[in-house]
Amino acid sequence: MTSIKKDTDEETAASQLVLGTEHNQILFLNVTASEILTTVILPATPVFLYPIGLFSVDYRLVVATRSSAVYSIKCVNERIQKLFFFFFLKKKKNGKVLNNAICLETSICCMTVINQLIIIGCINQVLYAYTLKGTKQFSLHFKHHITCVESMKGQKSQNRSVLFTCFFFLEEREKG
Repeated sequence: MTSIKKDTDEETAASQLVLGTEHNQILFLNVTASEILTTVILPATPVFLYPIGLFSVDYRLVVATRSSAVYSIKCVNERIQKLFFFFFLKKKKNGKVLNNAICLETSICCMTVINQLIIIGCINQVLYAYTLKGTKQFSLHFKHHITCVESMKGQKSQNRSVLFTCFFFLEEREKG
C-alpha cells in the first residue's frame, strides 16, 4: 500500500491510496477511499509499490512482485492526451503494464526510486540500479544481507538525493 498525490506535489496536498492485492491487482482509490477509480491487472502478486508523478496529470507506478520481477504502470490524464494528442497516437498502453519488465534471479527484499533510477535490493546481497525503461545501470555487491533501501530528498532548491541502505549481519561467537 502506498499513496500518490492527486493534483500538486506539496506536502499537505490531497493523496489517493494505491493498494496491491493478492489477486495480482493494483487498485487506485479516490481521496476519501470510498471508491475504486482504476484497477490494473499484473502478471504476479505485488509486494513493493513506488509512485512517481501526480494522479490527475501523469504518473508512473513502479511495482516489484513476488516473482522477482519489476513492472511499470504508466498513465497520462485524458485532458493532457487531448491537448497533446499527436504524442499519444502510437501509445495505447495508457494505464496498463508496460512491456519493459525487469526480471531478477533472486527475490526482491526492498525497492525505491531515486533520480529516475529504480534501486532494487535482493536477498543475494546485491543492490541493482535500473532506469525507468528497464536498462541496467549498475550493481553493487555487499558482504551482508540488505534489509531496506530508502531515498531521502533535499529541499526543492537543492537537486540532491541520498540513498540509505541498511544491512543485517550475524556475528559468529564462540561457544564455551
